[in-house]
Amino acid sequence: FQAEDGIRDYKVTGVQTCALPILRLIPGLFSLWLRAWGAKVGNNVYWTPILEIADRGLLTIGDRVIFGHRVGLYSHAIKPKGDDLLLYVQRITIGDDVFIGADSRFAPGVVVAANTYLPVKSDLYPKTTITPCDSSCADVN
Repeated sequence: FQAEDGIRDYKVTGVQTCALPILRLIPGLFSLWLRAWGAKVGNNVYWTPILEIADRGLLTIGDRVIFGHRVGLYSHAIKPKGDDLLLYVQRITIGDDVFIGADSRFAPGVVVAANTYLPVKSDLYPKTTITPCDSSCADVN
């Protein structure tokens, strides 16, 4: 949003890559930037211009992964538990040769096996494991 003082604030809980256009000028620079935050990112990963990543250090991404437009990777979730709030944090793991359709959302603890195709708008809930047959044989939404 645009604040009254003219300073732009893109995201508090994560990062939207459109907020970091310099990382788009050189192929592989965004992956390198994520590695600097502690993420494990393989080779030849294709990042679209707009995606959302919370908890950059809690990602493991294999080689030759393609991210669709507006994918969300959320390694933490907060839910009410009685009068308190429960914070759930777990690494997201994506194997080699994975295609992730646009508008897909990943919750904490999601594991996507190698050679998997995820269709558009796949919602993956906490601790979900997806194999190639799961994504092509059933609706993962």
